[in-house]
Amino acid sequence: MKILIIDCAYGNHLGLICGDENFEIKADLNEKTSDTIILKIDELLKKKKLAVDDLDAVSVCVGPGSFTGLRVGATICKGFCALSKIKIITFTSFEALTYNESKDKTIICLQGFGNFLYALYNGKMFCDEIPKIKALIEENNLSVCCSESVAKSLGVKTYTSLQTDIFKITKEKFNSGKFSDINFEPLYLRASQAEIEREKRQKNENKN
Repeated sequence: MKILIIDCAYGNHLGLICGDENFEIKADLNEKTSDTIILKIDELLKKKKLAVDDLDAVSVCVGPGSFTGLRVGATICKGFCALSKIKIITFTSFEALTYNESKDKTIICLQGFGNFLYALYNGKMFCDEIPKIKALIEENNLSVCCSESVAKSLGVKTYTSLQTDIFKITKEKFNSGKFSDINFEPLYLRASQAEIEREKRQKNENKN
C-alpha cells in the first residue's frame, strides 16, 4: 500500500502511507501554491525512493476549508491521477477528525471566515454565522467539539478538542474500496468572497 495524502484545507499537511509506515510533512501555512506543494510532495516521495507512478492512490481533503488550499489540493491530485491508473480517495475535513463524544448530541465546529463557522450536526455539514450556531448549541444542549479559538468565538467554556488523523480515514477508504471519480469537486459549503461581493454590488445596483 503506497498512498500520498494531500490536506490543504487548513494549512499544508502532506502524508505518505508506505506499507505499515506513515510519514508526514507540514509545510509553511502561508504557502498554498501548486509549485510549493509539489516540491514538498517530491521531498516526501524521495524519502522512500518512490516516484508518483509507484503510488496506488492519492488521497485528498475536499473541504470545507481554505478556498485556495482546496483548489490547490484538488488540482494536484487530478494532475497526478489523470493519465495513470492511480486511484483517487477523497475525504472531508470532518471525516479526518477524531473525537469520543456521542454523535447524536454533538456538534463539530471548524474555523470558517469572518463571523462564520463550518459545522457538522446530525450528519449535515453547513456554514452559518456564529450567533446562529451558538443558539443551536444552547437550544439543543449540545456537546461541542472544536479548537480553542473556535470555543472562544462561541463563548463555550466546556468543549472537546479535536485531533486530525488523515492516515486513518485514508486507510479505511482504501481498504473498503471507496474511491472517487476524477471529476470530484471541492466542498466549499459557501460562496467565494468574490461571489459574495458581486452579489452585494448587484443588489445595490438593483436598488438604484
